[in-house]
Amino acid sequence: MSIFTLPVTSPQGERTQRQEREAARLLALQRYDLLDQPVEPQFDRLVHLAQGVFGTEEVRIVLLDRERHWMLAEVGSGIRELPRTESFCELVVHSGHPVVISETRSDPRVSSFSVVTAEKGVRFYAGAPLVTPDGEVLGTFCLLGRTPRSLSETEQMGLTMFAELAMHELSNTLKLLDMKDLVMRDALTALPNRAAFQRQVKTVLSVGAASARTGQLVKEWTVAILDIDRFKLINDTFGHFAGDDLLVEVASRIRALFPVGQDRLLRDSPVFVSRMGGDEFALLLRGDQQQAFLLARQLETVFSRPFLVAGQEVFVHWSLGLSSTSSGQDTAQRLLTEADTSMYRAKRSGGGIGVYDASPDVLQSQMLEMVTSLHHALVSGELRLFYQPFMRCSSRSVHVHEALLRWETSQGLVSMARFIPVIEASGLMVPVGRWVLRTGLAALKSGVMERLTVNVSPMEFIQPDFVAQVAMVLKESGVDPSRLILEITETAVIDSVRGVQVLHDLRHLGVTLALDDFGSGYSSLSALSSLPIHILKIDQQFVRYIGTPHNAGERAVEVIRAVVAMAEVFGLETVAEGVETLEQAVLLESLGCTYLQGYLFGRPEPRPLLDGTVFSWGEER
Repeated sequence: MSIFTLPVTSPQGERTQRQEREAARLLALQRYDLLDQPVEPQFDRLVHLAQGVFGTEEVRIVLLDRERHWMLAEVGSGIRELPRTESFCELVVHSGHPVVISETRSDPRVSSFSVVTAEKGVRFYAGAPLVTPDGEVLGTFCLLGRTPRSLSETEQMGLTMFAELAMHELSNTLKLLDMKDLVMRDALTALPNRAAFQRQVKTVLSVGAASARTGQLVKEWTVAILDIDRFKLINDTFGHFAGDDLLVEVASRIRALFPVGQDRLLRDSPVFVSRMGGDEFALLLRGDQQQAFLLARQLETVFSRPFLVAGQEVFVHWSLGLSSTSSGQDTAQRLLTEADTSMYRAKRSGGGIGVYDASPDVLQSQMLEMVTSLHHALVSGELRLFYQPFMRCSSRSVHVHEALLRWETSQGLVSMARFIPVIEASGLMVPVGRWVLRTGLAALKSGVMERLTVNVSPMEFIQPDFVAQVAMVLKESGVDPSRLILEITETAVIDSVRGVQVLHDLRHLGVTLALDDFGSGYSSLSALSSLPIHILKIDQQFVRYIGTPHNAGERAVEVIRAVVAMAEVFGLETVAEGVETLEQAVLLESLGCTYLQGYLFGRPEPRPLLDGTVFSWGEER
């Protein structure tokens, strides 16, 4: 005869299970990334509506963090956070069910809490859990009152429905975060991209500046720019696909060396790694230059072993530049520029690690010389506009051109990579931008093009008289404003109340507005509903990988599909940039893009293509 007994869980085992459940719950909470964020309007409306329905002094949507309550939204208290030590909501979170306490002073679970024993203490509490689809309880939707009361069965059902509504909004927030995460990742390596890195640098700098103002110890950070030496030789020798494979392996090794700091959840990690584009990677390292130098030395192990490129072993050399914060007045642009400068100095010296110093060198004298030449170019007519066509998918014909700035000297065209950064850094961007607008409108007036897009730099956009200048140039030209499309970068308008107002003012002029390089910024998805724009230009970093054999190709398609769907929701047209192959064009057309632009349809040329030119899918240009 066999005897079966039920397993008995020891107190230690129960404690371990509780800890594991709490760790899973906190991880689920972190995914929503809502702690320490401003109140979002949808949650604010819910608590005010509930206050009117239930007639209680206080209503809260509470997220239960590791050591505190965080009020996602509240009405009646004016408090955003409280310590977790005396938590009514703890009862709801642990039970996973609604809890109603009609009289707190007679309930032994909470009667000793200070919020109960205070002179005007809480006498009534009712809370319903915020439960994720996976069953994790993030917090509560709760009511608090100064007088004892009970809730009817109907009222309890109503409270549960409010919790479900709040959870529905939380789920929408998570979907938005996941979409943002897609566009903040490099399509090839899945590392955070340039925009994510710049956001991370700005975040640590803003925290440091706030700490400095309050007299607290400021943590130092160091930006490191890593570049693979002679990467072009690898591409030329083995092909671009093999070069991409190498970049994926480099990213994989760096990720393995620094396994933390790869996403939005790990704010306190000592290293944040990203791919900036091409063969360039960036690291944000906690610590001063000496500490960062020791961290950076660990990268030697990444490159000490050979890489397998197209079946052959290849040893890869690298150069890295460091630039550290020195005060609460640092800017992301300064750190990136200095790290880039020190990286190129290291590269000229044979590779390895370079540390930024402010000593003048030949590059600075060359920049001064170029600034002088650009001043002369603006007067002497060396600056020219080239035009690149957009192909409209519905008609497969040209109806729009983009104006692109070129500098033509007696020795030939100067590389844009050389002179555009100089224009931006020298203060010439505003006068050059006005010249581009006047010249482009003059070309429009001649009738050679139907519509024209003109890029607006962030420096132009922030000028107080920018709208007035656009209005004046339009009036001078006599061109119908609807024929002009102004391309604005995400960084110029995101998180800027004035930027949104400038867009409204431009739209009032009758100008068409496009958001350029969409997907390279970081909060555009949530801001689309408030931006008065007409067109999204999808960043070419996604188009580049369409049709490639890597997972990057699949990721790029999913990102573009999501962006086109989002654009359709808001009634916006889309432009896919960087289209170079027929395969890309066919797939982008099937995804629903409005326009396609790239070398497949024409390189920038001094003379625009004739409007109405029809393209056939039968051959590539």
